[in-house]
Amino acid sequence: MDSHLDDPSSYRRLIGKLLYLTNTRPDLCFSVNLLSQFMQSSTNYHYRVVQHILRYIKSKPSEGLIFAADSPIHLKAFSDSD
Repeated sequence: MDSHLDDPSSYRRLIGKLLYLTNTRPDLCFSVNLLSQFMQSSTNYHYRVVQHILRYIKSKPSEGLIFAADSPIHLKAFSDSD
């Protein structure tokens, strides 16, 4: 069994940054959401999975949604917090 992280603050910061990144990288949503459920009791295994996701992002930098500033497309969204 993997041990709990001595200092989970770096794990929490990475998850927060990855959650922000999911706005333009929908391919990460499921994995990051799943990992965010372990913020209070993260283990070395969870941290290794986050590192794996970071390597995936680095290997595919052109993936994701690109929104140009001068694009005629107007993005509208609705979110129900329920």
